[in-house]
Amino acid sequence: MVQMLRLWPLHIPLDENSQRAIHIQIYDAVVAGIRSRRLPAGSPLPGSRTLAQLLDVNRKTVQLAYDELIAAGWVTAEGRRGTFVSLRLPSAQRSTAETGTKRHPEPVRSSQPVPKPPPSTMIVFDDGAPDTRLVPVSALAQAYHGALRRLSRSNRLADEHALGNPELRQSISGMLNFNRGMATMPERICLTRGSQMAIFLAARILTGPGRTAVLEEPGYGQARTAFRRAGADLALVPVDGEGMRVDILEELCQTRKVACVYVTPHHQFPTTVSLSPERRRWLLELSERYGFTIVEDDYDHEFHFASKPLLPLANRAPDARIVYIGSFSKLLSPHVRSGFITGPAGFIRDAASWVAQIDRLGDPVKELALSELINSGTVQRHNDKARQVYDQRRQGFADLLRQNFGTGVRFSVPDGGLAYWVEFDAPVNTAVFMARARVAGVRLLPARQFWTGRPSVGGTRIGYAHMTGAEVAEPLRRLGRVLRQAESADKTGEGG
Repeated sequence: MVQMLRLWPLHIPLDENSQRAIHIQIYDAVVAGIRSRRLPAGSPLPGSRTLAQLLDVNRKTVQLAYDELIAAGWVTAEGRRGTFVSLRLPSAQRSTAETGTKRHPEPVRSSQPVPKPPPSTMIVFDDGAPDTRLVPVSALAQAYHGALRRLSRSNRLADEHALGNPELRQSISGMLNFNRGMATMPERICLTRGSQMAIFLAARILTGPGRTAVLEEPGYGQARTAFRRAGADLALVPVDGEGMRVDILEELCQTRKVACVYVTPHHQFPTTVSLSPERRRWLLELSERYGFTIVEDDYDHEFHFASKPLLPLANRAPDARIVYIGSFSKLLSPHVRSGFITGPAGFIRDAASWVAQIDRLGDPVKELALSELINSGTVQRHNDKARQVYDQRRQGFADLLRQNFGTGVRFSVPDGGLAYWVEFDAPVNTAVFMARARVAGVRLLPARQFWTGRPSVGGTRIGYAHMTGAEVAEPLRRLGRVLRQAESADKTGEGG
């Protein structure tokens, strides 16, 4: 970190016509940078000789400014290592008035600050992220290195492909056709930066002001946001143990013109249930009868444990109005931002037009590296290994839930996916429970994240895959204690 920061020069504007001494101007500029957090605690300052050359002043002038900064407590000198911004800064009342200068005002803060990440001591249950420690790092690094070298030598690092790298699209097409029983072609696949970008494209292309998009309730909040921001009118269809209530969807189609239906049929988000075969057929029939497009988000296809993975809707009707979304985020890592979308030719042309505007060059190195990982069998071998690990964790998580929650919650062991849907059986104020869980050092996803209005059930989605059984045992013990406390508070009326 220190070496990286020192690569960049420290720019300090100086006014030679000012009545203020040069060393005071340097002092003021450094203090202002610290207060504005442009110079964070612990960051290094340039050596006095380097800064003097940069500012074209005498080295003694810089040294004088540094001496006063050290005396005031803004920076510390650490011998040959150099000069650093203090880890313990002076109080807000101290200012450059010590040297006869005027105090700088504190920076104006936004009324809507960017959410801060949880403290490092907080144990966070996500919505079903993979364990990135399982990623084949060596193979990934080797593939990246080979792709970078290959593209550089052929002068192709700046190549533009509206649909994304042709080799990766060819690899994905083969994967979909062989592993998921689909009938795709590379020219009908558009690469994206993860599934969220693919959902964004579907919302922009298929909907707009005055057009109706149907989504599941409860459902994926980011998808709701994407369709709402595209101007679509949202219609919500409830979910039960067999997935989306297609009978209610049919009633809706009889009264409203539906543009598209966004669905997660493999492992419904967030409840993890699979859309039953009967409802799958019914949904396809309704699409053909009423002319709406199905947006199928198959976000974690690879991880189905109870049986073979259910084949996508797009497999059943290759010529139907279906836009199919997939991603490598669950299979490899969320930070490998790579997804894809396939659909009718006209839709893919529109997608290419949008991508040319928002992601013109894509990521050719990553895309070529992923193609190599797929073609070499690395992705499939990793998938086989990870599925075994997650299956063991899935079963162990159920045992830990029973041990720590008893009859206080309801859940079913999911057939697939990397998360559980857990509902509170006893009457519990979920807001109280979530707040007390945070105090106990455990953060859960609030139920309101999955609903547009007031949740009809008290529950949440808990990812199990990113922690080992030993790692997950303690936070579940804490949550069990918190649940019992919340039940007691609810009975005595303390929950509000």
